[in-house]
Amino acid sequence: MSNQKPDVSSRLEAKPYSVGFKINPPKGWQIDESGQFGTIVSFFNPVVDQEAGNFFRANINVTSDSSQGLDLAGYIAFNKKMLPKLLQDYKLIEDKKVTTKNGRTAHLLGGTFTQGVFKLRNLQLTIISGSNAYMVTGTALESTWSKYKDIIEESLLSFDLQ
Repeated sequence: MSNQKPDVSSRLEAKPYSVGFKINPPKGWQIDESGQFGTIVSFFNPVVDQEAGNFFRANINVTSDSSQGLDLAGYIAFNKKMLPKLLQDYKLIEDKKVTTKNGRTAHLLGGTFTQGVFKLRNLQLTIISGSNAYMVTGTALESTWSKYKDIIEESLLSFDLQ
């Protein structure tokens, strides 16, 4: 019997989604490649959460943007200034440098915010490669965050560039 951890959590898809980058989404989550809201790809929980008669599906999305010549620390500092301007009632809760499962240096920012009728919580992994910034963001209702936090973080940390 081996004490080695598997490369991918049993809660994630064993075969990564791959298109210029790789990520192991949570098992059974639906893939959306429509590009809606500027995403490269989104993964949606097939289970719908309900809060006060409103429905929301936890999700993970991947986007890419110019790093504007900034390194990871500079880009994160810029994002920390921008997030409260872009997201209503944004409160930063998590802010830490991390290493992905493939050894890449990245940064996690997490917070709460309001979007329409929803009180949401998110966790965003950022990686800089050359002139590109890659952001992988998991979002769920703030009230259900504890159900999703671990699997979202595992999926985000599986992200790697090809």
